[in-house]
Amino acid sequence: EGTILGSMTVHYHQQVLHPAQLDIGQRISRVGHKSFDILTGIFVADQDIPALTATFTVVCFNYKKNTTIPVPDKNRIHPMDRKFYKLVKTKQKLFILGSK
Repeated sequence: EGTILGSMTVHYHQQVLHPAQLDIGQRISRVGHKSFDILTGIFVADQDIPALTATFTVVCFNYKKNTTIPVPDKNRIHPMDRKFYKLVKTKQKLFILGSK
């Protein structure tokens, strides 16, 4: 049992010039019955507008039986975490990175 990448959506918002210092963050933004989404943001340091955002949908999968399986309870978001995500949703960088 494990996971497999079901889909990914990537949005490029601005060009990043080399060299650049980047802040990269990820959060689990959705947990469904058999899959969950990972929200990713890449920011040029000290900027609130992301250079890139992406959503990866990860599917729980049983490779021996070649079938999807439910998301294990240990991978589910705790209800208090959901409340935290709603509080910081308006600040995209804070939402993704969970800091600053």
